[in-house]
Amino acid sequence: MKPACRKVCPSFTSLTLFLWGVSAYATPPALHVAGTHLEDGAGRIVRLQGVNIPSLDWSSLGEHLSQSVDVALNTWKANLIRIPLTQYRWFGKIAGTPVVDNGAEYRKVVESLIRRIASHNAYVLLDLHWSDGGHWGMNIGQHRMPDDNSTLFWKDLASRFANDPAVLFDLYNEPHDVNWDVWQHEGEVNESNRNLSLQYHSPGMQALLDTVRAAGAKNVVVAGGLDWAYD
Repeated sequence: MKPACRKVCPSFTSLTLFLWGVSAYATPPALHVAGTHLEDGAGRIVRLQGVNIPSLDWSSLGEHLSQSVDVALNTWKANLIRIPLTQYRWFGKIAGTPVVDNGAEYRKVVESLIRRIASHNAYVLLDLHWSDGGHWGMNIGQHRMPDDNSTLFWKDLASRFANDPAVLFDLYNEPHDVNWDVWQHEGEVNESNRNLSLQYHSPGMQALLDTVRAAGAKNVVVAGGLDWAYD
């Protein structure tokens, strides 16, 4: 894959990486993709080692975020923190519990985390972790693929953090149990278990990447492969 690649490449192991791009607060150096690794503006290879800090996937204000970030950055010396997010909380569309601010407080928490992490010369990987199978605030959890509401999520998020050197985008957490054509392009997804039978349309990873780029964001993008991102 070439650094200027604008196509999702299914043959690329578990993670497919893309480009970069300026912010008004302290940030680490901007990164870009060079072959199969990341480089800063001076051409130095950058290896990201970090942790996943959950809770904004199930809580609009998060749990123990400050303490977790402190340990990750200051004790473990991580230079990357992955923050799992949910599209329904981003817009405040939580079934049964209307959010009057349309997700503004949730988005403020995310922005505050980014600034704090960036001030330590570290990077943030914003991950679309949970979705809702095409129905806002319902069927909440890990699904096989993103749904059409995921496109709205990335259109808004990418426009807010476009070309922020500290921010990388993780299009969807651990896709699984679809074929590569659906993964890349789009298609209908059927899910069934003891408690749920669900069908929804997935835009595919290429459409999500195109949405990010159309928002003017050249940030590095991660696209997890199939088999829960192991493939």
